[in-house]
Amino acid sequence: MIGTRDRKYAKIVDELDKNNNISIISCNTCVRLSDTGGEKRMNELAKQLREDGFNVVDGYLITYPCKDEYFENIELKKNIDTIIMISCASGVANASYYYPNCKIVSANDSRGVVVIEEKITENGEVNKRKKLRRVKV
Repeated sequence: MIGTRDRKYAKIVDELDKNNNISIISCNTCVRLSDTGGEKRMNELAKQLREDGFNVVDGYLITYPCKDEYFENIELKKNIDTIIMISCASGVANASYYYPNCKIVSANDSRGVVVIEEKITENGEVNKRKKLRRVKV
């Protein structure tokens, strides 16, 4: 999976305008497993933006924004002009392709490939450990 880290809230807000009609789209796979996305992060970001006077209209939680078929099932409201993507760079690129008339703002920075190891303890608890593998391309 692709590991991500949260962009600072101030950097996200710098790309927004209070007149924007915003939809937030979050990946529910890699970024959720990286603790930088998913439903919880999407709701927290929407709440913070609303408290700061931004117009967050709605949000979508999709399994893989890096795959076309998930965007094909989203019907954005006609007044949406800005999308905040909580995803890796691949999801951001896909959003740019599907919504060329919208401003796309990334809420995450991609870090590289991450492997999650699960180990079951003697008492049956599952411990997860993340290992980042930087890959040269």
